[in-house]
Amino acid sequence: MARAPDAARHLLHLEIDGDETIPHGLEPIRDSRGRIVGRTTSAGWGHLRGRALALALVEPGADDLEICVMGRWHKAGPTHGYHNARGRGIHEKETA
Repeated sequence: MARAPDAARHLLHLEIDGDETIPHGLEPIRDSRGRIVGRTTSAGWGHLRGRALALALVEPGADDLEICVMGRWHKAGPTHGYHNARGRGIHEKETA
């Protein structure tokens, strides 16, 4: 039985740089080598964080991520406080 293409990818919650970046979902994601390593599944503006946020399925080990929004590439990285797809750590406070 063949695996689904997204079965080996990780679900990440990402923050996207750019004051006017408004993603909608299904944007491509590339790594530091320029390879497409995933896509956003959903996205929008995070009013409390003051920046764009996205859920994305990304190949394991991908680094220095960029997301293409409206034809422009923007730096993206994991949102602090969100650890995994099962929601563990989402509501945990960081300890000093």
